Amino acid sequence: DVCSSDLQLSTIAQRFLSGNSNLEFLSHGRFVSAADRAKYEEQMQFDGYEGFRIREFLGLGAKRSGVAQERSHYIPVEFIEPFSPATMRIIGADLDSHPLVQELIDEATETGEVKARSTGDLLHGRLNYLLAKAVYFGHVRPDSAESRQRQLSGIFLALVDLENALLTLHEEAPEFHLTLRP
Repeated sequence: DVCSSDLQLSTIAQRFLSGNSNLEFLSHGRFVSAADRAKYEEQMQFDGYEGFRIREFLGLGAKRSGVAQERSHYIPVEFIEPFSPATMRIIGADLDSHPLVQELIDEATETGEVKARSTGDLLHGRLNYLLAKAVYFGHVRPDSAESRQRQLSGIFLALVDLENALLTLHEEAPEFHLTLRP
């Protein structure tokens, strides 16, 4: 596991978020094989997520969606910070079921690097970027793309409010002569 507990992960995420006002959230999705799905859902229910099921991910602004279709694997969100009524509905969403997020995850997994993508339709045209970082079993980035795919244990995602970051830069660094247009 990446961290020994949700409390430890939450503490790390809160510290990270408190120093980065342009980050909307930090989340973690765990790689779950189809063979392990029922056991994983049962464990999440045991851990307090009543009625937990891996669900389709329709986007960050979407309401809860239906149960995920059968696939060879899933990457359900099992942690998000800040945890609030607005963000908690993402728990259980299969990140690999959304085409834009799936492409980002694939790119981050294959390269072993942090990758970023505009959120596009995920947040209805707001100027935001989703960042993805693959996490591997053994906590070391495997050398080959094939090994990275086999050893994937999960994905960290962060949403960056680029619009706010640019406004902050405009206000705090006038020497850049940044002009923002609607």
